[in-house]
Amino acid sequence: MDYKLIRPCSNCPFRSDLPASQRGWLNHRIVEIVENTVLGNSTFTCHKTLKGEWNEDEEGNGYYTPSQGEQHCAGALIMANNVGRLWHNQATRMAEKFGMFDFDKLDTSAPVFKTVDECYDFHEAE
Repeated sequence: MDYKLIRPCSNCPFRSDLPASQRGWLNHRIVEIVENTVLGNSTFTCHKTLKGEWNEDEEGNGYYTPSQGEQHCAGALIMANNVGRLWHNQATRMAEKFGMFDFDKLDTSAPVFKTVDECYDFHEAE
């Protein structure tokens, strides 16, 4: 995974300026995404860079095999920064340590939710 995106894409789920027509589109899925990525240690691939494949193991469990060129979601990184959790994420710290992520290039002025509750309210997650 690369960390070259510096601002969220036009329909990033972390944008605070999404049109009302997109309200609620992630519903409870946003809770899992925020808990794992913004508040946790997982990475979150920008949906516009997903090029890998979904597979199943012998037991029928699905898993994703990433491809080269996939980018970490800039919106997730900015929101993690907004809530004071960016440097709590081990993947982000490692990417910065190995020169894969430059915080100073991240557009922290981009319209991204400032709080977890704002994000949940927009996506109508409880």
